[in-house]
Amino acid sequence: EIDEILQWLSPINHETRHRHIRLKRIKDTGDWFLCTDQFKNWRDHRQGDEVVKNNILGVYGIPGAGKSVLCSMVIDHMISAFANQEDVCVTWLYCDYRNANQTPANMVGSLLRQAVIRLSMSSTLSHEVIHSLLEKGREKKPLDLNQTLKYLTQILKQFSRSYFCINALEECTDEDRRVLLQSLKGLTDDLSSTGCYIRIFFTGRDHVDENVNRYLIADSGAPFNPIHLEANPSDIEKYVLHEIEVDSQRKIGDVPMDIDFKEELVSKIVASSKGMFLLPALQIHAVLEHTKFKDRQEALKTMPEELNGAFKATIDRIHRRETSERAMKILQWVFFAKRPLTVEELQHALSVQPTDIDLDRQHLLKEEILECCLGLVIVDEGTSTVRLV
Repeated sequence: EIDEILQWLSPINHETRHRHIRLKRIKDTGDWFLCTDQFKNWRDHRQGDEVVKNNILGVYGIPGAGKSVLCSMVIDHMISAFANQEDVCVTWLYCDYRNANQTPANMVGSLLRQAVIRLSMSSTLSHEVIHSLLEKGREKKPLDLNQTLKYLTQILKQFSRSYFCINALEECTDEDRRVLLQSLKGLTDDLSSTGCYIRIFFTGRDHVDENVNRYLIADSGAPFNPIHLEANPSDIEKYVLHEIEVDSQRKIGDVPMDIDFKEELVSKIVASSKGMFLLPALQIHAVLEHTKFKDRQEALKTMPEELNGAFKATIDRIHRRETSERAMKILQWVFFAKRPLTVEELQHALSVQPTDIDLDRQHLLKEEILECCLGLVIVDEGTSTVRLV
């Protein structure tokens, strides 16, 4: 019965997206952030022996700077840090403009859903609110935003501290972002007098700062000093070395990459990264797709050092391949689809001709169909849908 209630509270599954982004993390990258004073003061609610008034830590960055991966790391760190403290609740949201269920009520409902799970695991805290929700759930009527906030407030009162980690605020509509931030602000204010401290961590692009200051920080009286994230050069180096290692394992029997060339490859990609991971990802794939040493040298020599140039070069490489027609159809389907397509739906779309009256399942294209897009289209493992990189 509790599983039915969780689905009733919100159709947004907080775990699937988190698992997918976690898979992107490279070992030992991002650790530097957890060691910063700003993060530790936010997490611990203290700066030395003094209580920190500011309960909000924001991270802004350009697309491809690694905000989502950083957020996933923060979430896992918080879960681990407070695993044995039943009076601490950690919840999170990954905003996603492609999610048709992403409404303020469902987003707050996802936080409530996670709080219910956390409370149900406690052997010392009261489960009275959960029983009340079970009764309410039998009515089969969805909660509105105000009702959701009411139940969330009641549950969070049970905890001494609660943490909200919210990724990609820019992927909400302006109106949904305003309502979400105002809801979190009201929740924080309501609970501040009960002894339950709310700590909020979020990521987003620079343009959401105005909304954050107006609807979340407003009248708090506490200083707000967001962090402006750029991909750490050491992390980029580890990422590029990881891709080289994966490539070498894929090509069993090949001669190992020349050490001098490897150093030059890593050095040039790190130097031109422009504070993001996306550009190095396109660059390293453009070099490693070649199997001959001379071709890789030439690819490195002509490698675009700007993001737009890297995208254009990738499209040009697609056009030079025999599979270019299929690749362009995939890009069109993914870009113009009204909602994210599953891998199977994309297979069907590519296998059907305008004159067909039936689907020939024996001739569906294989799941490797995305390889022809050279990394521009990927599978979201959390939702099994395809999306642009």
